[in-house]
Amino acid sequence: MLGLVLVGMAVGYACAGLALVLTQSWLMALATLSLTGTIAVLTVAARLWISAESPAAVAG
Repeated sequence: MLGLVLVGMAVGYACAGLALVLTQSWLMALATLSLTGTIAVLTVAARLWISAESPAAVAG
């Protein structure tokens, strides 16, 4: 769970910084931080969920 939070923060803050430099708007930077952080967390969580082996395959 901590890994998901760190991924969301890393992606979100990088994109928010870029948005702040490009638009000079704190509101746009905050919206970008929220949106990209959420998308990053959901993407990583979905990838982990899909790639997990089913319990039946592990049990044999």
